[in-house]
Amino acid sequence: MRKTFVRTGIGIFVLAICLLVSGLAYAHHAHQATADYSQIVGVTGVVTKFNFTNPHITVYVQATNPDGSTEEWVGYGSSPAHEVRLGNNAGMFKIGQDRITMWGFANRDGRKFMIWVRKVRENGADVPVYQTEVNDLLAFMKTKNVKTFNGIPESDKRFVGGKPFQAKSDFPKMTE
Repeated sequence: MRKTFVRTGIGIFVLAICLLVSGLAYAHHAHQATADYSQIVGVTGVVTKFNFTNPHITVYVQATNPDGSTEEWVGYGSSPAHEVRLGNNAGMFKIGQDRITMWGFANRDGRKFMIWVRKVRENGADVPVYQTEVNDLLAFMKTKNVKTFNGIPESDKRFVGGKPFQAKSDFPKMTE
């Protein structure tokens, strides 16, 4: 009887831990619930910090608006393991020197925090992004009934830090 009680207790404890961890994982990956998908935000500025660490890499961009005010935005994307597969690495940005336009979906609560879906360097080169972020962008484009990034209406874009850098390619393209 005692062994059954102990085994049952251990089983319940393990189940509770599994449920807790799965709940935290769901909350951690619930950007669809926290991000504003009504418009895409383009933040143009200097990379001030770059964390190539788990669970998600983060890029901090300091944008200077046309009126002279500044805003710091934080963008996050995939894990370092995914990013390495794309050819990205911890030294891919020169802090305080590299300028990018980071496109993404900002948090609904007004924080200057976004999941990025595209990053464009000052020279027009796209920084590779993981498929999950591309899928978010493609879903947004589908709601706007456009086939290419450049086809997104200006009314559905918000700009921070002035004019965004123009990418050399019109990535991504819908294949449907």
